[in-house]
Amino acid sequence: MFKSQNGDFDIQQKHINGRETFVVSSGETNSGVIGKSDVEAKVFPAGTITVDMFGYAYYRGHDYKMVTHARVFSLSLKDGQNLSREIGLYFVVQFGFFKKIFSYNDMASWNKIKDIEISLPVTSSGEIDFAYMESYIRELEIARIRELEIARIRELEAYLKVTGLTDYKLTADDRQFLSDYYAGGGGGGG
Repeated sequence: MFKSQNGDFDIQQKHINGRETFVVSSGETNSGVIGKSDVEAKVFPAGTITVDMFGYAYYRGHDYKMVTHARVFSLSLKDGQNLSREIGLYFVVQFGFFKKIFSYNDMASWNKIKDIEISLPVTSSGEIDFAYMESYIRELEIARIRELEIARIRELEAYLKVTGLTDYKLTADDRQFLSDYYAGGGGGGG
């Protein structure tokens, strides 16, 4: 289902200059992104996944270059299609166990993972159900956002209670100030 590719130039720290293209290395920090560089090196397209020597897998929604010394490789679909964000995230979750089986002493590589089987949803005709993957990730995101909103409201309510502002009523002066403030462009003047 996937094909693997490697970088073609050993990008070093001295090449990280904040210009042009993100550079991916191994590790968890910043999802493996170590900065940007305009050094001449192969650019991998957005819509792919990187896996590093420790088994960390990340979906890449942007173009990137890869270091060669940190044993990180790029996965793309064999058919040449780029992965949507949701499908990429679905696969990354499926690859989550890689970080439990690989380490510095037993590094992940394409040869070690290419034959590992993962469970994927299928349609009634036996095809991989990419539509389900996309909707599943969207539903998870919606549920998580809802949880965060509820937690934030509870936190705000607790703050208002502690500060004694739970039943605060605006005075006529408060209302006039807000009216003037918003009529004037948010305090920026006329």
